[in-house]
Amino acid sequence: MSLGRKGGLKGGVARAAQLTPEQRSASARKAVRARWAKAGKLVVAADLPTANGTPPHPARDTSDHVLRTLLVRLRTATDLAEIHLLSEQIEQVIFHKQLDNG
Repeated sequence: MSLGRKGGLKGGVARAAQLTPEQRSASARKAVRARWAKAGKLVVAADLPTANGTPPHPARDTSDHVLRTLLVRLRTATDLAEIHLLSEQIEQVIFHKQLDNG
């Protein structure tokens, strides 16, 4: 058992050493998005409609609280990829807010 544990401890470090900085950044960004989605902090962008024309996720959170949270995160963001992602999410929230009210 202890030998397997030792190998497991080395695996992440060895993998990270072989990745380029861009690959490590992409991997970290993917992990952050997965954690945010699991915690309910990530507003999912609109998916394509299904065959019958209805969106697969009809209930989207377009509350003022979500919009305010995204705007605060955008104000403090420094990573260009995060800024782009937050901008897209804000655009989706506003779009669906207008669609629901229109």
